[in-house]
Amino acid sequence: EILVRSKFKTVTEVPYTFEPRARGESKLSRRIMGQYLRQLMELYSYKYQVLNFMVVGGIGFIINMGLYSLLTLIPALKTFEFNQVGKSYYLPPFVLSSLVAIISNYLMNRASTFKGWKEQKGGFGRYILMSLATLVLDTALLFVFVDKFNLAPQPAAALAILIVFVARFFIARSWVWKKKAPAKN
Repeated sequence: EILVRSKFKTVTEVPYTFEPRARGESKLSRRIMGQYLRQLMELYSYKYQVLNFMVVGGIGFIINMGLYSLLTLIPALKTFEFNQVGKSYYLPPFVLSSLVAIISNYLMNRASTFKGWKEQKGGFGRYILMSLATLVLDTALLFVFVDKFNLAPQPAAALAILIVFVARFFIARSWVWKKKAPAKN
């Protein structure tokens, strides 16, 4: 834990050889092993925060794409067309499914990715603004992929979401949450 949470430039290992137990019983129970594994997972997400953000994003991606696929099957949405866009029935379902994924991602990121971080003032509002701004980019990419490159809506939506993912992480990390200052003794 000390190595993960600190910023040492060098580390020296001091070897130690365990000897077989001479008497008594080990206190290493399944509960202790479970606690150790949980601690390792917490340290892993602390050290590799972007991977935790990716897991949350992956869950949000599944939510988004699942709901998007269902919404594109609704006949009433297929008849809804923008005047200038034409065959853009795939855009309103994308916006709706993205909004659901945005809310779920915020809640999951708050509980896991940025656990222990201080949420900036108005953090939820900041997250929504960041998400809506990147949703505009997602939607524009979706439109270009479908109308200009003739991709099917679902793969195009998946590609648009993946492209904008990196921007979302860095904006969320710097604008929505910030590291808590270390406690002073």
